[in-house]
Amino acid sequence: MEEESDCIETIFQSYITLKSTCTVFLFFEGKDDFKYYWCRLAPFVGEQNYETYICRSKENVLQLYDMIRFQTKPRDNEKICYFVDNDYEKSRLENQDVYVTPTYSIENLYISDSAIKNILKGEWGLSGEMVESDKEDFEIAFNYLKEKREEIINSIIYANAWYSLQYNKSKDSLQPPKLSAIKEYKTIKDVKDKTTLEDLVPNSIEVSEDEIEAEIAYLKQNPEEKIRGKYFEQTMPKYFTKVFQDSNKKNNREMFSKRRRVNINVGEDNMVSVLSQYADSPSNLIAYITSKLNVNI
Repeated sequence: MEEESDCIETIFQSYITLKSTCTVFLFFEGKDDFKYYWCRLAPFVGEQNYETYICRSKENVLQLYDMIRFQTKPRDNEKICYFVDNDYEKSRLENQDVYVTPTYSIENLYISDSAIKNILKGEWGLSGEMVESDKEDFEIAFNYLKEKREEIINSIIYANAWYSLQYNKSKDSLQPPKLSAIKEYKTIKDVKDKTTLEDLVPNSIEVSEDEIEAEIAYLKQNPEEKIRGKYFEQTMPKYFTKVFQDSNKKNNREMFSKRRRVNINVGEDNMVSVLSQYADSPSNLIAYITSKLNVNI
């Protein structure tokens, strides 16, 4: 808690110090967020002086928002943006000054149907007049990646439902569950027993199988949007890699009719940066950026 307090105070003091020289201030929840947001912010920031802050949690971003709002006076030309993930929240944060992802997190914006199509079209250099073999191979790759995404979802839907219930039931708890133990895909893969999860998570909250089943039904409405995005970041890169490795083969291809050179390496550590230009850009994000940076489009 002391470290979190020091982090917030350090960021706040830096903001105060830079108010006279910077025009744009960008507050992010996590260290990877800038990699996604910057290519969407850059056209609107332009040549203005800006500063970015990694706040290390959603709560820190919101606390800094309150500190800046109530303890400082904004300059006339000052522009501030705050970005946080939705997580497992079922009620929207009603604050027009803070952007909240419409999905669990930014990582979910990389594995939607439209994002997968963007990746394939961009890396293969496909266009509207593509020949039949291109269309067939595109469908093979697209369906393969969707099937793998579905396999991932099915393997972790139970644990995600339990995770979501823990998150939402512990908001006012003095001893919240320590969920860090189940933040790795390999830990929860194919877990279908709440006892296993309870053993992994200290201070876990008792939930019934009926509650879990109801939560699974809720998540299944849009699982690629509602499931914790880091699990997709930990798994989908190897399937993108398989597609592109097979595409690069001169001979003995397993999936595709012809060779298409792709010079890209997608891994868990770089997916957010390498594929950023292909990820979805929600309409409410563009509306938020243009509003906060005072841009008319």
